[in-house]
Amino acid sequence: FERDGANQRAVDAALSSIAVGPYETELLIPRLEILFASRSFLSRESDDIIDIQVRAAWKRKADDLIRLIRKTGTADIVRRGLSREPPVLPSSSAW
Repeated sequence: FERDGANQRAVDAALSSIAVGPYETELLIPRLEILFASRSFLSRESDDIIDIQVRAAWKRKADDLIRLIRKTGTADIVRRGLSREPPVLPSSSAW
């Protein structure tokens, strides 16, 4: 991403990183920055993943998320992520 800018490979790498460690606090903002910058390469299927990352960043790195919103102009994406309900997990009896 630093070398080539926004592209599908950067999106794929960010999404793979999220799949491996979705709540790595120090990676929340850098991954969102890549995804926000590369939003033209994102699919609708990635909306849920981004929304979860936005909610996690809001809880753990709110000041950094606000700076990122100002830098990238992505208040609409963040607003969507914060307004959506988290996914419903099955009850422990279903495990």
